[in-house]
Amino acid sequence: MYQDLRISLRRVLPAVGIILLIEALLAVFWLGTPTHNVILSLMTAAPGHLLLALMIVFSSALWVRLAIIVALFFADYAQYAFASFYGRFLQPGEIYLMTTNSTGEFIQSALLYFSGGAVLASALTVAAYAGLAIRPPSVEPKKRVSVAALMAVMFWVVSTGSYASADSLTAPDVAFLSINVRAFREWFVRRQAPPAIRQAAPKPGHAGADFDILYLIGESLRADRFPPNGYPRKVTPYLHGFTLPHVAFSNVTSHGDCTGRSVPYLMTAPNRPLHRELYQRPTLFSYAKSAGYRTSFIYANENDWSEFVDSNIDVLQRNAKYTSEDDRWTYNNDENMLSAVSKIANTPGPQFLVVETYTSHWPYGDRYKSCASCRIYRPDNVGKPVPFSSIFHTQIVNSYDNAILYFDGFMRKMVSVLRKPTLIIFTSDHGESLGERGMWGHCSAAPEQFFVPLMFVATDEAVAKTAKFEELQLRADTAMGHANVFPSLLDMLGYDRPSLSWSYDPSIREIPSAGTPNRKVLVSEIGSGSEGVQFVDIDTRGHVVRRETLSATP
Repeated sequence: MYQDLRISLRRVLPAVGIILLIEALLAVFWLGTPTHNVILSLMTAAPGHLLLALMIVFSSALWVRLAIIVALFFADYAQYAFASFYGRFLQPGEIYLMTTNSTGEFIQSALLYFSGGAVLASALTVAAYAGLAIRPPSVEPKKRVSVAALMAVMFWVVSTGSYASADSLTAPDVAFLSINVRAFREWFVRRQAPPAIRQAAPKPGHAGADFDILYLIGESLRADRFPPNGYPRKVTPYLHGFTLPHVAFSNVTSHGDCTGRSVPYLMTAPNRPLHRELYQRPTLFSYAKSAGYRTSFIYANENDWSEFVDSNIDVLQRNAKYTSEDDRWTYNNDENMLSAVSKIANTPGPQFLVVETYTSHWPYGDRYKSCASCRIYRPDNVGKPVPFSSIFHTQIVNSYDNAILYFDGFMRKMVSVLRKPTLIIFTSDHGESLGERGMWGHCSAAPEQFFVPLMFVATDEAVAKTAKFEELQLRADTAMGHANVFPSLLDMLGYDRPSLSWSYDPSIREIPSAGTPNRKVLVSEIGSGSEGVQFVDIDTRGHVVRRETLSATP
């Protein structure tokens, strides 16, 4: 009964041992994984490798075995390439984006994040598997039952193994399989869970401010490029030369290191770590609407924002699905939003308008193609994005700085179309890495991704006085975070926060002069509310002092 299995295991086990050795060497000497983590991770991953090897050995058709080998190569490459840029393997959210992006966007991303080291590492790992595909042993169909039972047990181990953590940086193929199983399980849990009921915001206790509010959320904007911080290149001449009343804050952390982690928190401000509150708490739009404002949301980002987009938004103008045929979104650049901004902002009655830009998202050169005068710094990468690599550091930084110039011009044009008294609150979803310690882009928990610009701008002195700019100016250099912006907006909308059903952090004016001691930045998936989540703590000097994993269940 088990003779075929014994024969197969004698052939499979040496190959699995070679694979484990290769992955251990790559993890330690290439990815920098601590040795004790490698040993523990590979021990728990061994059943997964055995499962994959047996799948190859017991596939009778050659094309099936070759298909498994090809799939393993691309899975390994995706993991190793992602790890070489982000310091971790893929998570369910990234898997979801890979499957939902258009073919053109997917290819563009793959080219941008190309890694020759990942190709070599994947080839080494898959070579041992390939040896099994050449001459598999013959197994009678009636004797495959025991093998199938063993493989079922191993699949259960794979789907629940501790190496499923994206931070393990070992066993990329097994982790890829496990993460996909986990992603499907999370999707299934979401489908079965009863829909969350979002509470409606109450009426405010007193009248709100007598001006419009425009909340501008930038994309991937580093704090060091914006006031009051200095940067040798004059990439924000308009913002640095503001003649309008304004307050610029110097030490502000974001809600998260990724757009999908930060923006939902900006709009909802849930307590940690219960992400279910994203779908239960009143949004900023709900509070503004209950306060008598007409609410609008215009954005050039690609997300659907199911976390907070609902019937409380009176006017919603989102970016349409990208089509490779005409290479366009609805808002192919941020300036395309200006006519909608002008129309909404200048409508009679109080307006609460959120504008989300996309200017400084990679590939940076694509975001300012419509602005020839923005190409100040050369060489850049308009129309020819290059991989994130130190070899192309100059081109990448030049392209990023040109994109910031474009955003500065967009800000000038947006302010110029405002005809009514308006308070502009400007920040970014997160920062951006530009090669520091080999890190690029965002979503990888690098310190420069945590810090964002924050400015309050008034179109006239009366707005500045009502918004208490003098008091805000006293906190210009105080350590604060995005969590302090939401309650500041509630104050301006007329709410007495102690009387609300939900608790919030202090507003900017309420922050102690010493600053917020441990600001929380989300560095893991938001998830469905059933998974653990990770935060880092940032002290008042801007240093990472702790990383913690919290259970999302009460």
